[in-house]
Amino acid sequence: LNCAVIIKYCLIPFYIAGGFCIAAAILLTFTPVVIMIFVGPAIAVSFTVLGYISLLGSAPFSLTYISRSKKEGVHGGLLCVAASVMQFFFAGDVISVMILALKEKRCIRSTVAMIAVLIIGAAALLIWIGVNIIRAVI
Repeated sequence: LNCAVIIKYCLIPFYIAGGFCIAAAILLTFTPVVIMIFVGPAIAVSFTVLGYISLLGSAPFSLTYISRSKKEGVHGGLLCVAASVMQFFFAGDVISVMILALKEKRCIRSTVAMIAVLIIGAAALLIWIGVNIIRAVI
């Protein structure tokens, strides 16, 4: 669990940065420069592929922990199957590891701290978007 938690929590900044790069590349397709119609989607697809490769690279640690915890009876079968499936989806892999860590009552401080940081970051992003919308209207 410790390896899975460390690896998944370290991937969070890469997921966030990659998501912003993909969103920017998709928004660039709407610029009046004709070449961006082709370059924007190509950049978005390449970042998506790189992100999925990193997701697949981190999955074996989590899948090993999940299968071992099922064999030892730490977690139920349905939870293990759901967590195993979620290892192949962006953000689902991190959330499932958080749930497993909280359920097992290990790595609680780091998990709660990571959840708090993500909530604060999401709130700051929403406030920033709201302020920019208000500035654009005024």
